[in-house]
Amino acid sequence: MATVFPARRTLRGALFLTVALLCTAAFGIVIRAEGEPLGWAVFGLGLLLAGLVVLQSLRPWWRYGITAEGIEIHRLLGTRLLARSVIAEVQQVDGSKIEEIVAAPRWRGDGPGHGMNLAAGIRARRELGRIVAFVTVPIVLTQTVRGGPLAPRKVGARAPGEFVLVTMADGTLRALSPRDPAAFVQAWRV
Repeated sequence: MATVFPARRTLRGALFLTVALLCTAAFGIVIRAEGEPLGWAVFGLGLLLAGLVVLQSLRPWWRYGITAEGIEIHRLLGTRLLARSVIAEVQQVDGSKIEEIVAAPRWRGDGPGHGMNLAAGIRARRELGRIVAFVTVPIVLTQTVRGGPLAPRKVGARAPGEFVLVTMADGTLRALSPRDPAAFVQAWRV
């Protein structure tokens, strides 16, 4: 039997796009009122895209579960299991810890102003993707570059709120965003 925790949700990162698409739908009604049959298509497309943005932002199908086998991440297309045997630690952290992890020097080249080679850049981006893959709220990644996308001088992020940080046995990290991180960590430890 799984203990289920709903994911934290927000429209914060998509509010502007949602409003813009709803305005597009309203524009479709206006041009339809002027006798243009294309107005229905503009209205329908604007409404459909706004709905998709809202669904993608709120992700109502996402939830986290704790079972005897480990942590289950329920997503739209299936469930992912982080097995207990490969989890070293589960802890509650605030957004500043996630920001610190993302800004860690390992994402940069060998020294200040040095870039990465292509393979190191791909590995770094893949690892960043793994860390934030199970988060349902926006973590905005930022970087300043010198000379191109593989020459980051500064890497950072904005990660509001509380998170659960899972440290895997191999040292890799996974961030989760349950609505109640403290209860999640407590349930994990029981």
